[in-house]
Amino acid sequence: MLRTVPFPVPPPSLNDLYDRIERAITPRTRVIMIGIETLVDGAHGFAHFPFRRDDLECDYYGTNSRSKRNDDVRAARSAMS
Repeated sequence: MLRTVPFPVPPPSLNDLYDRIERAITPRTRVIMIGIETLVDGAHGFAHFPFRRDDLECDYYGTNSRSKRNDDVRAARSAMS
C-alpha cells in the first residue's frame, strides 16, 4: 500500500513535516521515500551554453524565449532536443 503525507506549502516548520511523517508510520511501514523535484531557472544560460536538459539532471528547466541572439537560441534549442 502506498500512502502519501499531505502538507501545506510552505510548511509551517521542519518539525511540522517531521511530525506528519512520524504520524504516518505504522508497524507495516517498510520504506519511507521522500522525493524532491528540482527546477532550474535558466533564463540567462539557455542561449549561451551548449547542454541538454537531461545533462543537468533536473525535473524542470525554465527559460525566456526572447533573446537578442536568435541564432544562439535556435542552436541551444536544438541541443536540448
